[in-house]
Amino acid sequence: MTEEWRTSIDYPRYEVSNLGRVRIIKTGHISKSWINVEGYRIVHMEGPFRVGPEMVSKIVMHAFSMERPTAVCVRYRDGDKGNCRLDNLYYESISSKVQKQWDQGLYKKRITGNKFTSETGRAARLRRK
Repeated sequence: MTEEWRTSIDYPRYEVSNLGRVRIIKTGHISKSWINVEGYRIVHMEGPFRVGPEMVSKIVMHAFSMERPTAVCVRYRDGDKGNCRLDNLYYESISSKVQKQWDQGLYKKRITGNKFTSETGRAARLRRK
């Protein structure tokens, strides 16, 4: 796959490649990225509306997709959050993402409300977590 560069929509000083790299247009310098504690590839960006860390996958999808749907998140076909190549990324609705994670057992069932305890014989109020 040949590398194709496009100007970032949210950060006009930067270009993003389909291989998941970010560079500064003025200097041509490739921005350094890192993996955060959750496993996502992050790069520091400076734009007219926001300055700070940004997910590379989100920047790549916004630059290369013609549509920008709402209430969706960027997902990874191979499950590797550090692989930000365009051919590995796709949009998925948040509700669909949560349902898949629930089916995979990534969410634990939480008990809320009143629960009867046999030791005390009275209702114990559980806190929401």
